[in-house]
Amino acid sequence: MSDAAAGVLHAPEEPLQLAVRGMTCAACVNRVERALRKVPGVASANVNFATETASVQWAAGADHPADSALVEAVAHAGYEAHVQAADAPLADESQSWWDVWGAVTLGLVASVPLVLPMLWGNHHFWPAWVQFALATPVQFILGAGLALCMVWAGLAAGQHALDGIADAGVGAAG
Repeated sequence: MSDAAAGVLHAPEEPLQLAVRGMTCAACVNRVERALRKVPGVASANVNFATETASVQWAAGADHPADSALVEAVAHAGYEAHVQAADAPLADESQSWWDVWGAVTLGLVASVPLVLPMLWGNHHFWPAWVQFALATPVQFILGAGLALCMVWAGLAAGQHALDGIADAGVGAAG
Protein backbone atom coordinates (compact mmCIF):
# COMPACT_ATOMS: atom_id res chain seq x y z
CA MET A 1 0.00 0.00 0.00
CA SER A 2 1.42 3.40 -0.90
CA ASP A 3 2.00 6.20 1.57
CA ALA A 4 -0.68 8.32 -0.11
CA ALA A 5 -3.27 5.55 0.12
CA ALA A 6 -2.39 4.90 3.75
CA GLY A 7 -2.43 8.62 4.56
CA VAL A 8 1.11 8.41 5.99
CA LEU A 9 2.69 11.80 6.47
CA HIS A 10 6.42 12.30 6.04
CA ALA A 11 8.66 13.98 8.56
CA PRO A 12 9.15 17.65 7.67
CA GLU A 13 12.92 17.25 7.21
CA GLU A 14 12.53 14.35 4.78
CA PRO A 15 12.21 15.60 1.17
CA LEU A 16 9.66 13.86 -0.99
CA GLN A 17 10.59 12.73 -4.49
CA LEU A 18 8.10 12.79 -7.34
CA ALA A 19 8.56 11.43 -10.84
CA VAL A 20 7.07 14.00 -13.24
CA ARG A 21 6.22 13.13 -16.86
CA GLY A 22 5.16 15.33 -19.74
CA MET A 23 7.53 18.28 -19.33
CA THR A 24 8.98 19.55 -22.60
CA CYS A 25 10.76 22.79 -21.70
CA ALA A 26 11.95 25.12 -18.93
CA ALA A 27 8.52 26.76 -18.80
CA CYS A 28 7.08 23.36 -17.87
CA VAL A 29 9.58 23.10 -15.01
CA ASN A 30 8.47 26.50 -13.72
CA ARG A 31 4.78 25.51 -13.94
CA VAL A 32 5.37 22.33 -11.95
CA GLU A 33 7.46 24.14 -9.32
CA ARG A 34 4.79 26.85 -8.89
CA ALA A 35 2.03 24.25 -8.63
CA LEU A 36 3.93 22.34 -5.94
CA ARG A 37 4.78 25.50 -3.97
CA LYS A 38 1.08 26.40 -3.80
CA VAL A 39 0.32 23.24 -1.82
CA PRO A 40 0.01 24.14 1.88
CA GLY A 41 2.97 22.96 3.94
CA VAL A 42 5.50 23.01 1.09
CA ALA A 43 8.62 25.05 1.86
CA SER A 44 10.35 24.52 -1.48
CA ALA A 45 10.05 22.52 -4.66
CA ASN A 46 12.87 21.87 -7.09
CA VAL A 47 12.22 20.22 -10.44
CA ASN A 48 14.95 18.60 -12.51
CA PHE A 49 14.02 18.59 -16.19
CA ALA A 50 16.76 16.14 -17.20
CA THR A 51 15.77 13.43 -14.72
CA GLU A 52 12.05 14.31 -14.73
CA THR A 53 11.94 14.43 -10.94
CA ALA A 54 10.74 16.91 -8.36
CA SER A 55 12.03 17.21 -4.82
CA VAL A 56 9.63 18.74 -2.29
CA GLN A 57 10.84 20.02 1.06
CA TRP A 58 8.20 20.41 3.75
CA ALA A 59 8.01 23.54 5.90
CA ALA A 60 9.31 23.01 9.41
CA GLY A 61 6.53 22.61 11.95
CA ALA A 62 3.79 22.93 9.34
CA ASP A 63 1.04 20.41 8.85
CA HIS A 64 1.11 18.93 5.41
CA PRO A 65 -1.32 16.84 3.42
CA ALA A 66 -0.84 13.35 2.07
CA ASP A 67 1.30 12.85 -1.03
CA SER A 68 -1.81 12.71 -3.20
CA ALA A 69 -2.23 16.49 -2.83
CA LEU A 70 1.14 17.01 -4.55
CA VAL A 71 0.28 14.56 -7.32
CA GLU A 72 -3.06 16.34 -7.83
CA ALA A 73 -1.33 19.74 -7.96
CA VAL A 74 1.00 18.51 -10.69
CA ALA A 75 -1.93 16.95 -12.57
CA HIS A 76 -3.84 20.24 -12.32
CA ALA A 77 -0.83 21.97 -13.90
CA GLY A 78 -1.15 19.57 -16.86
CA TYR A 79 1.48 16.92 -16.11
CA GLU A 80 1.63 13.40 -14.74
CA ALA A 81 3.34 12.62 -11.43
CA HIS A 82 3.75 9.80 -8.97
CA VAL A 83 5.65 9.43 -5.71
CA GLN A 84 8.94 7.59 -5.85
CA ALA A 85 11.29 6.51 -3.09
CA ALA A 86 14.17 8.92 -2.57
CA ASP A 87 16.74 6.18 -3.08
CA ALA A 88 14.94 4.50 -5.98
CA PRO A 89 16.84 4.42 -9.26
CA LEU A 90 15.34 6.23 -12.21
CA ALA A 91 12.86 4.02 -14.01
CA ASP A 92 14.18 2.66 -17.28
CA GLU A 93 11.30 3.36 -19.59
CA SER A 94 12.67 1.82 -22.76
CA GLN A 95 10.55 2.30 -25.84
CA SER A 96 10.50 0.49 -29.13
CA TRP A 97 12.41 1.88 -32.10
CA TRP A 98 9.15 2.82 -33.78
CA ASP A 99 7.89 4.78 -30.76
CA VAL A 100 11.08 6.84 -30.70
CA TRP A 101 12.00 7.21 -34.37
CA GLY A 102 8.85 6.30 -36.33
CA ALA A 103 7.38 9.80 -36.44
CA VAL A 104 10.78 11.32 -37.16
CA THR A 105 11.30 8.93 -40.06
CA LEU A 106 7.86 9.63 -41.53
CA GLY A 107 8.38 13.37 -41.13
CA LEU A 108 11.76 13.16 -42.83
CA VAL A 109 10.40 11.11 -45.74
CA ALA A 110 7.57 13.61 -46.27
CA SER A 111 9.72 16.73 -45.77
CA VAL A 112 12.81 15.96 -47.85
CA PRO A 113 10.94 16.17 -51.20
CA LEU A 114 9.75 19.65 -50.17
CA VAL A 115 13.08 20.93 -48.88
CA LEU A 116 15.47 19.68 -51.57
CA PRO A 117 14.06 21.76 -54.46
CA MET A 118 14.22 24.86 -52.26
CA LEU A 119 17.96 24.38 -51.80
CA TRP A 120 18.36 25.15 -55.49
CA GLY A 121 15.94 28.09 -55.40
CA ASN A 122 13.08 26.25 -57.11
CA HIS A 123 10.01 26.82 -54.94
CA HIS A 124 7.49 25.59 -57.52
CA PHE A 125 9.01 22.18 -58.12
CA TRP A 126 5.94 20.20 -57.05
CA PRO A 127 2.29 20.96 -57.84
CA ALA A 128 0.44 22.62 -54.98
CA TRP A 129 -1.63 19.52 -54.19
CA VAL A 130 1.55 17.41 -53.77
CA GLN A 131 3.08 20.02 -51.45
CA PHE A 132 -0.15 20.11 -49.46
CA ALA A 133 -0.31 16.30 -49.29
CA LEU A 134 3.26 16.08 -47.99
CA ALA A 135 3.21 19.03 -45.57
CA THR A 136 -0.19 18.52 -43.95
CA PRO A 137 0.58 15.21 -42.19
CA VAL A 138 3.91 16.54 -40.95
CA GLN A 139 2.37 19.62 -39.38
CA PHE A 140 -1.03 18.43 -38.19
CA ILE A 141 -0.45 14.76 -37.42
CA LEU A 142 3.21 14.32 -36.51
CA GLY A 143 3.56 17.74 -34.90
CA ALA A 144 0.13 17.83 -33.27
CA GLY A 145 0.96 15.61 -30.30
CA LEU A 146 3.76 17.74 -28.96
CA ALA A 147 2.18 21.05 -29.91
CA LEU A 148 -1.20 20.22 -28.37
CA CYS A 149 0.46 18.82 -25.25
CA MET A 150 2.41 22.03 -24.68
CA VAL A 151 -0.53 24.31 -25.47
CA TRP A 152 -2.90 22.29 -23.27
CA ALA A 153 -0.45 22.32 -20.35
CA GLY A 154 -0.19 26.12 -20.70
CA LEU A 155 -3.96 26.56 -20.84
CA ALA A 156 -4.49 24.22 -17.88
CA ALA A 157 -2.02 26.26 -15.84
CA GLY A 158 -3.49 29.57 -17.02
CA GLN A 159 -0.17 30.57 -18.54
CA HIS A 160 1.13 30.93 -22.05
CA ALA A 161 4.72 30.42 -23.06
CA LEU A 162 6.53 31.09 -26.29
CA ASP A 163 5.83 27.56 -27.52
CA GLY A 164 2.09 28.23 -27.56
CA ILE A 165 2.56 31.45 -29.52
CA ALA A 166 4.84 29.67 -32.00
CA ASP A 167 2.36 26.82 -32.42
CA ALA A 168 -0.45 29.28 -33.11
CA GLY A 169 1.69 31.05 -35.71
CA VAL A 170 2.68 27.83 -37.46
CA GLY A 171 -0.94 26.67 -37.44
CA ALA A 172 -2.11 29.94 -38.97
CA ALA A 173 0.61 29.84 -41.62
CA GLY A 174 -0.12 26.20 -42.53
